[in-house]
Amino acid sequence: MTKPLDRDPMSAHQKSKCFLFPYNYLLAYLLIAVLTGCKGPQYSGNPISLETSGVPSELTLIIDPEFEETVIKHIKQWLKENDYSYISVTEGYDLQEERLYLEFDGQYTRDFVLFLSHAEITAYYAGNRVGLARLWMPNDATFTKYDDIKPKIYKLMEILFGRLTPEEATQQP
Repeated sequence: MTKPLDRDPMSAHQKSKCFLFPYNYLLAYLLIAVLTGCKGPQYSGNPISLETSGVPSELTLIIDPEFEETVIKHIKQWLKENDYSYISVTEGYDLQEERLYLEFDGQYTRDFVLFLSHAEITAYYAGNRVGLARLWMPNDATFTKYDDIKPKIYKLMEILFGRLTPEEATQQP
């Protein structure tokens, strides 16, 4: 006659596997969240290309009142620091043929607080688009989306004026 076992029939190894099994999924989710949360701003675009005369020293900045106090002031500051003169006009202004126009477009998104999730600065000359710089901020677990907007706008301007490539801007902190 056999005696019933006094101990649990599961081996210690089986118990440890069962004990950790629910935590394996948690660890996998945390790893995925950390890896996807490490994305920073993504930049793309191409610099201003004017075959005949290059970039003129006087530009026209098309102002969108929604962004005037936040983004436009940084664009103006960059232009001043880099010795470009400009005039500001509002949207709907009659465009002249022989001027270089810069236009900003962006979108704010709310994630606890507002942040600039998409930005685009486009350059026009003689009615044609001659340059473009874009910023895309992933809405993920990273906190860089809440950082100061000034360096991001400066990078867009550097891309637009050919001083920085989009790849370099994306890799820089």
